[in-house]
Amino acid sequence: PPEGIHCVHILTCGNSGPRKGSPHQPTGPLARGKILSAPVVPFPGPGLRDRSLLVLAGSRRGVRVGAAAVEGWDFLGRVVSTGPFHCRVARPGDQGLALRVLVSRPGPSGRVRRIFRGRLLPPSGRKLPFRWAPDRAGGGLAAGDLVWTAPDGLDLPKGLFVGTVARVSRIGGKGPQCVVLRAPPGTAGLPGRVGIFRFGRLEGRER
Repeated sequence: PPEGIHCVHILTCGNSGPRKGSPHQPTGPLARGKILSAPVVPFPGPGLRDRSLLVLAGSRRGVRVGAAAVEGWDFLGRVVSTGPFHCRVARPGDQGLALRVLVSRPGPSGRVRRIFRGRLLPPSGRKLPFRWAPDRAGGGLAAGDLVWTAPDGLDLPKGLFVGTVARVSRIGGKGPQCVVLRAPPGTAGLPGRVGIFRFGRLEGRER
């Protein structure tokens, strides 16, 4: 294939199951999907290249704004715009991407000690960390916490792995927590395979 183009997969909720061997295999509706193939290319803009993916599959194949893009069962980003034959995926760190998340805190034995909800707000600058906004019953984050997607609209399912909290700080010792996430292995750079989730009936004709 031409340089910079990779084979990818678009996954829509439907009939087939999760990819075998994935370290994070969800169950229920998330584990049932239909896989479509599509190429992804570097986004044609230096300001967006590190924070966006241009996937050559769009509304004609059932992709719509809000859908989650994944690598295996790791979260890559969300679709923020579509055309008939392409879509743009904003990745974590994009200034327009806020995420509802579930956070699990493993104990010394590896068992989960606590689960709480909140939002990861986009950084105010390209290299700054996320801001953490806990729900009413939430709490502060700590290094080692595991972050997963929470249900948000029709197309962001629960249980996609976002990353591990690497560092937490507060500017001036007060205010909201600033969070640095360590992304799942294999999700940095231009991915070789991605999926895009869509609940409900697939619209349009598969190609």
